Amino acid sequence: MLAQSGYRDPNAPTTLPFWVYVVVTLGCLIIAVVFSVYVSRFRGRQDAAQTAAEAAGFTYYDSDARGVGRLKFREFSGADSIGISHLMTGISPKGTNVTVFDYTRETEIQTSSEPTSRIGMIGGLAATNGAGMHSGKSKIASGATRSGAIVEVLAYFPRLVISPQGAVRRTVNNITGNDIKFESDHFNRAYQVTSEDRGFAHLFITPDIIDLLLRSDGEIGLETMGDSILVFTDLIDGKRLPSLGLFACRLAEQISQLAVNEYPPPNLVEPGVARRPFL
Repeated sequence: MLAQSGYRDPNAPTTLPFWVYVVVTLGCLIIAVVFSVYVSRFRGRQDAAQTAAEAAGFTYYDSDARGVGRLKFREFSGADSIGISHLMTGISPKGTNVTVFDYTRETEIQTSSEPTSRIGMIGGLAATNGAGMHSGKSKIASGATRSGAIVEVLAYFPRLVISPQGAVRRTVNNITGNDIKFESDHFNRAYQVTSEDRGFAHLFITPDIIDLLLRSDGEIGLETMGDSILVFTDLIDGKRLPSLGLFACRLAEQISQLAVNEYPPPNLVEPGVARRPFL
């Protein structure tokens, strides 16, 4: 009688429609496939990079052993943190030290969830706020992964950024006039050059540097900061990471001695001689 009258026991288990189970199952399968592909690609790149490093005589690291992600390059700006992967170090035939890596801009997001167990709370595995919720931060990629290399020089350079540019960016730079121009029209079209020390820009960017960058088909940029030079480009094949490092070494070895002499490291500056402020 109760069933016929439409009465439903409030303690009876709720049965979801069949299509809900289908959707949830498919969703779980899709997530599993995507995760599997991601792991496979990461491991494949890791294996390729590690093999290439060993063949080139480089040392491969599973983590940011050199603290690259903490450096204050402008290329690394606009993110809460920089994720570093596939890092390797090596030395060029002329003795220049280089660090090569992939990097990803990361954004931190606040997360919260219900406590998973009393044991976890007692063991200190998770902190809780006053409402009994776990709180913390997680990181998500906020930009495409790129490849880079850093070399150190016996100098202390002002900030200089040489960035590849397309037609739209080139048009904007021509209108705003923020770009530093050079005698090579090809170079001016391919790159945007910015620096707060224009004199240094012209000392650093010699015909040899221009020729080397143009041979990369305008795909590689660089940034100077103190005694470090960052070379950066879009993500390259893991097998080519050592080649990017050797390219950075060749670039550092092409720097004119005049630029090095004009901007010596702080420990070589004579007492009482004014230093240019770091830009």
